Amino acid sequence: MPIHPDLLLTLAYVARTGSLTQAAALLGKTQPAISAQIKLLNEAVGERVVVRHRKGMSLSPAGEALLPSAQIVARATDIAEQISQRIKGVDFGELRVACATSISVYFLPPALALFHKRHAFIRLKIMNHSLQKAIELIENGNADLAIVHGPVGNATPQHFTLTHIMEDETILAVRGDHPLAKRKSLTTKDLNGLSIVYQGPVSATHAIIQNLARRTGIEFESQFEVASVEAIKESILQGFGAGFLSRMSVQREVAAGSLVALSIKDGHLQRPIMVIHPQENQISPRIHAFLDVLDETRRAARSRPKA
Repeated sequence: MPIHPDLLLTLAYVARTGSLTQAAALLGKTQPAISAQIKLLNEAVGERVVVRHRKGMSLSPAGEALLPSAQIVARATDIAEQISQRIKGVDFGELRVACATSISVYFLPPALALFHKRHAFIRLKIMNHSLQKAIELIENGNADLAIVHGPVGNATPQHFTLTHIMEDETILAVRGDHPLAKRKSLTTKDLNGLSIVYQGPVSATHAIIQNLARRTGIEFESQFEVASVEAIKESILQGFGAGFLSRMSVQREVAAGSLVALSIKDGHLQRPIMVIHPQENQISPRIHAFLDVLDETRRAARSRPKA
């Protein structure tokens, strides 16, 4: 028997929630109706698509094989709903953005403010996750798009679109009275023996600087390890040496004159900021609207003087 799209939509919601009852609530149906649809899908496929266990239910191998098609149906249904509401002149629903913590704190706020001003009735949900987890959320239908630091290598599935927004740079931040503060830029040779404060090993910036040290043979004198970007900035301000940070994370302090941001000319410390989302024909009008706002924010950031 042919597989009706409604059966695939049900499978997508069961996979998303892990529960027939929750899937029924989200789809506006009764739990027996959802059970009946899963039974029909079992019959169409020739074997079970979900497996019950003590903690709820999960997909069988057959269900996992059907899941990508089911998620396409779910996205298409969501787009149709969005277009219907847009035709009526109503912005509604939720936009879920998965991103790195530094991006959510230092890059996104202007874009979020502009988006909210234009689309006040769309709820915004920002989730801080790693690159791999962000991609997983989009694939499972639990996020609409992701904004991450690149490069992403082969981490992005072929059925996703990857867009470069702008370049970020890891810089050396120092206080105005630091011996290096008057320099316009530095080379890696200037860094050998430098006293620094650094963020813990889970930090992407820490990994970048460790890689720089391995590539160049330089060594740092580490003052101590702290838990966050803000803690690094405060430590620098209190006189604990220098620190490597994202340029976008120190724009406010540089503008106020409390910190100086120094580029490492031969460090190759630029990192792209990328947007990941489903392909053009699978995204909703609200995602299109957010991508437009991101582009405006990017152009505005480029026009500002470099921190």
